[in-house]
Amino acid sequence: MKRFILILMSMLAGNLWAQDSDLFQTWYIDHIRSELFGAIPIFSSDVTPEITPTMTFISVSDSEIIVNGFSGCNNFTVTYTYLPDTPLDFLEPIAFETESNVCSDSIMLWESQWYTLLYPNTAFYYVVTDTTDGQNLEFGTPLHDAMVGQNYGLATPSFEASSLEVFPNPTTETLRWTNITNTPFTVRIYSTQGKLVMSEVNAINSIDVASLPSGLYFVELQDRNKLSRTKFIKQ
Repeated sequence: MKRFILILMSMLAGNLWAQDSDLFQTWYIDHIRSELFGAIPIFSSDVTPEITPTMTFISVSDSEIIVNGFSGCNNFTVTYTYLPDTPLDFLEPIAFETESNVCSDSIMLWESQWYTLLYPNTAFYYVVTDTTDGQNLEFGTPLHDAMVGQNYGLATPSFEASSLEVFPNPTTETLRWTNITNTPFTVRIYSTQGKLVMSEVNAINSIDVASLPSGLYFVELQDRNKLSRTKFIKQ
């Protein structure tokens, strides 16, 4: 109850719901906090194998925000409407899409619990705070359910948001990248509007993009230690 009162006071003060540019980046989720499930950490023996869930916030317009994410098994997209002064500003979920991959039982349990929080019949608040390592995010409802994460790597101090070079660029069929360590990546391709249009799990050094319409796209590679992204042209 005390936490709810503090959140409500911040909202009334007008400091919580303004569209903060710091929100629009990739966040690495550490745990979810729920009245129903309690605190559920990701990096523990209860979730195997290790996963790195993410949420990337994209401002599409003054009234629409998209979140592209990775649950540890499936990519998802949530669309939110930004409604200011009604009488408080908030983000209201209006659409939710996800893949249907099947992973280990512990990851699927984590995913189902997280998805329950991502698309409720209520509004969201967000709080971004600065730390010595970067920034923290709390994204949740005033009734205490929240996703908590950081904008830097969680389990691996060697994390780096590195640059990425892909070839050929432009391409007509196959998009490739150099993979010295032969590490499998989760690959996601986004339209210029921020919509997830293609994804592949366990890609080593290429992805087939022949089915994509011609245009400009963003490609993102993620493994447990690194997130890399760049843009390419599909001819």
